[in-house]
Amino acid sequence: MTTPARRQSYASVREFQAQGLFRPPPCPKLCGRPTRDGTSFNNLHPPRVMIDTGAPAPDFELDSHLDTTVKLSSFNGSKNVLLVFYPLDFTPT
Repeated sequence: MTTPARRQSYASVREFQAQGLFRPPPCPKLCGRPTRDGTSFNNLHPPRVMIDTGAPAPDFELDSHLDTTVKLSSFNGSKNVLLVFYPLDFTPT
């Protein structure tokens, strides 16, 4: 939860960095090296599943703003669907 003082718009990544709110990912040279507890940086995050361009998306269902459930497969063959993901947009910080 943020305080009103922290609720401000940042015009660029540089302003974000100046506020200390943006940290770049760890150096690639560190990935795979063991940490102090013996784990590796590669084990800190689960592997991501990438979909090839033009390949069908896996079926999923989500709650809509109309209090109904929408399933991706319900649009199969009837409409074009564009899936767009905006990490951290439209979410409270």
